[in-house]
Amino acid sequence: MKIFDLTIDETGEMGTFAISLVEKPAIEKEWIALKEDTVKLQSVDKERRMVYGAALIPGKPIYRVRPNGEEYYIRFSKEVIERTAHDFYERNNHHNATLEHDSEVEGVVYVESWIKESDNDKSVALGIDAPVGTWFVGGKVKNDDLWGKIKLGEVKGFSIEGIYSEALADEILLKSLVDEIEKVVNQL
Repeated sequence: MKIFDLTIDETGEMGTFAISLVEKPAIEKEWIALKEDTVKLQSVDKERRMVYGAALIPGKPIYRVRPNGEEYYIRFSKEVIERTAHDFYERNNHHNATLEHDSEVEGVVYVESWIKESDNDKSVALGIDAPVGTWFVGGKVKNDDLWGKIKLGEVKGFSIEGIYSEALADEILLKSLVDEIEKVVNQL
């Protein structure tokens, strides 16, 4: 099957505009939902209502099917992931959440975001196994109905929503090889 590396444009028109909460994340990584240690405030236990997980994993092949039935994979490089994560917050998209890519959902704010830079990372402390370069997000869930679905295991992870350009992986490799050959020839 073909593999396409997704790219982002320099104009700022492409990128991730929302993060969806889904039952089956395309990146095949489920999140973890955290409860605050029992805090006694007027004898009431409060839940933190935070969910943490991977939004994008570098090099991870993500299966897709075109409307004509053609099957293929897409993947993101570390560089595109980092730029996507930064652009997401620079554009104030951290309030944009959907449920199953279907409908906007109120009461979810992505309050944490980081790129894993080493094996000594918050993701490791959370028990999430993912490679360096992974974009992690933490979402605060105030929506009672959605929180109920999370606790029941009906919603298990994140899936980005965005617009990206596809470049066939072989074409990118060939272009970089041609560029290197041109550099060598020009130096002669």
